[in-house]
Amino acid sequence: MAEVEKAIEKVLAEKTAPDKITLSEMERLAVGSGEAFKAEVLKGLTAQGSATQDLQEQQCPPCGTRLQGRGRRKRIVVTAAGSSTLERTYYRYASCGKALFPLDSAWGLDESVYSPALKRQMTW
Repeated sequence: MAEVEKAIEKVLAEKTAPDKITLSEMERLAVGSGEAFKAEVLKGLTAQGSATQDLQEQQCPPCGTRLQGRGRRKRIVVTAAGSSTLERTYYRYASCGKALFPLDSAWGLDESVYSPALKRQMTW
């Protein structure tokens, strides 16, 4: 919430004097602050989702053995709310060495940078 308040304060500080501001400038400021708000909400929600996923024990689907965490990796995800850098834990199967990102699977992400919801809205 503090980030939203900072964004509002920034908009108010950057605006032209009330007697000289144009409707176009008001629109530009409103759209810009809306984009900043969406980006902050998305950033907060993805960080929370990633942290929750990390708390869950990850197991190999075929054999049930515990997966080994190998650090965190970043990826950019483009959603209807904007783009966000998602940091998630990278796991590796001890037996075969295959890599796995459980958060990607849980959120329906594939090799594409686009979220499932945004891909449904796109015309290919």
